Amino acid sequence: MLEIENPPYQLADGGQGASASAIYHHFILDSIHNSPNQLVAIIPARWMVNAKGKGVKEFREDIINGNLADKDGNPYKVVQITDYADSSKIFPTVDIKGGVCILDIQPGEQGDVEYVNGLTGESKVYNLNTYGDIIIRDFRRHDILDKVISKSNMLMIDTVSSSKQFGMRSNFSDWSDEGVKVYCNKFEERYTHPNNIKDKEGVLDMWKVIAAKSADGIENAVSLVLGRPKVIKPGECCTETYLTINSFDTEEEAVNFEKYFKTKFFRFMVNVVKVSQNVVKKVYRFVPDFQDYTEDKFTDEWLYEHFELTDDEIELIESEVRSM
Repeated sequence: MLEIENPPYQLADGGQGASASAIYHHFILDSIHNSPNQLVAIIPARWMVNAKGKGVKEFREDIINGNLADKDGNPYKVVQITDYADSSKIFPTVDIKGGVCILDIQPGEQGDVEYVNGLTGESKVYNLNTYGDIIIRDFRRHDILDKVISKSNMLMIDTVSSSKQFGMRSNFSDWSDEGVKVYCNKFEERYTHPNNIKDKEGVLDMWKVIAAKSADGIENAVSLVLGRPKVIKPGECCTETYLTINSFDTEEEAVNFEKYFKTKFFRFMVNVVKVSQNVVKKVYRFVPDFQDYTEDKFTDEWLYEHFELTDDEIELIESEVRSM
């Protein structure tokens, strides 16, 4: 029995667009439960990195780790993924953010998968768990990732702050005429009483580089990827509109790191993971943290040479990320 599906994609949860929760994975799991000889389904592609909806993360992990099974416990595997980053190639009248993909699922133990770029026809066979609990959709990025990871002692995910680091939501309103300077939406400067500040990670009295939690979405072919960063002084802080990307003892280090943040290389490494306008801590998981920012050397040219990137790899970065 061959099943072909285009299941419902999402269920509204009171908001619009991205606020709706994904449900397509439930239909796929139900179909596998009934032991088909082959299942071919077309679904939104954002599940490969992140998507809103109960069970989407587990669905992704089950595919990556080979845990799909029918009602009798017989294993199923993804044989092929055909990825259309531009959904209009399949659905000309519908804009599905993040594109769509076609899954070919058959009985058997999970092994390597043929990953096909639906826009170019190029393909690569590889193990889906190569990069942990997400799937790097554009396999042209794999060689860059491999080089960067092999030469990096630390990654930025260990440095970037958690959300609401200073205890103030974006709609915080207990302002005063003096006190602690707080950066709000669009870097507006306000003040609040010190008692309203929570220094969860002990960086309030350090130089900090902050950046917004919302930035260019994936629909942009050539993107800034991230919002513009800002260096803020010891004793200053921000609402949860921003994340603290890094913190330092000196202004010089903060300024040098800000230059690193603005490079196309830094933002490309974020773009590998980022699937929406929302910029959460985990999108920095593959960005190298050099730890020592006392030297003013962080340019794209230096980074390309440091990681020994080829001309084709550099061209890919330059084609995806705009100058900041």
